[in-house]
Amino acid sequence: MKYPNFSSALTALLLAWAAATPADTASSSQPGLYTDVDTGITFYGFDLTTGYRFGLVMPQQPTADFIAQLVSPLTDGGGWGGVSLGAHMTGPLLIVTWPDGDTVMTSTRVATDYTTAGVFRYGHNPVGLPPLKRGTFVNNTHVSSTFLCAGCINSDSFDPAWANATNRDVFFGYAYSQIAVEDPSDTNTNLSDHIGTGTGFGVFKVALGDAMSEDYDKYAAMVEWHKDGVAPQQPAHSTLTSMASPTSLASPTSTSVARATVTTALIAVPTTAQGWKDGCWESECEMPDGPDFSHREMPRLEFIVLLLLGVVYLGQALLS
Repeated sequence: MKYPNFSSALTALLLAWAAATPADTASSSQPGLYTDVDTGITFYGFDLTTGYRFGLVMPQQPTADFIAQLVSPLTDGGGWGGVSLGAHMTGPLLIVTWPDGDTVMTSTRVATDYTTAGVFRYGHNPVGLPPLKRGTFVNNTHVSSTFLCAGCINSDSFDPAWANATNRDVFFGYAYSQIAVEDPSDTNTNLSDHIGTGTGFGVFKVALGDAMSEDYDKYAAMVEWHKDGVAPQQPAHSTLTSMASPTSLASPTSTSVARATVTTALIAVPTTAQGWKDGCWESECEMPDGPDFSHREMPRLEFIVLLLLGVVYLGQALLS
């Protein structure tokens, strides 16, 4: 009688799991509060030893806005960092930032597929990204974008009722690459891949209650063009010159540059992105590959395929 090779089958399943698990997991810190030395804002944030960081702070009764900080490592002045306001890449509102020389570029995106070619300009809901000058800069090692995420609490992220439930946790996704984007001067540029050397991606838990602050209004007063929690009507793109770049950043350490220009994508009304109906609601949106918009926790396609291969291998071992 020939016994099934259980060890080989188990190995195949473990390899399938490992291949679908972000490599950055071991290098991440537990999410928690930190105070940004450049702005004085206390964020609830997540960071990696590689230099990626995302933080946010919300009012005690959130409605549509929060303040965010996105920091990402660079190599030879190139790279980008992003965050998904949901647990997966396709569907939720994405925010990405990258440098164009001394200019900080920040824009909103949406993904219809797990490829860089499937990432388009976001246009479902009005969103504005007015910056905080002091926390927005480029130096020799990192790009830092600190901004009001106006209108970012919406049907493509998490709703106000959920945000107000202080005992609730949500999961966000992160991605970064130290490879330059295709055209740094274009706010709609194609991004470089976030799989390979000098890149990373994964998910992290956000305790929304810990992100709420009684000092939010004071922080919001530091934001350019901010008034009464509403982003004003602005062109799709705006440029302003920041203050002299700060010389300190708690982690990662920053170095100074003379001056930096801040460019943000301020989307006042919904626009049409490839594969989307103009101004559609969740139930009406039609997308090329039909990703799920229910925000349920669903495994990535790569994991499903590899897991199925492992199951097939196990079946063959049992039958041999």
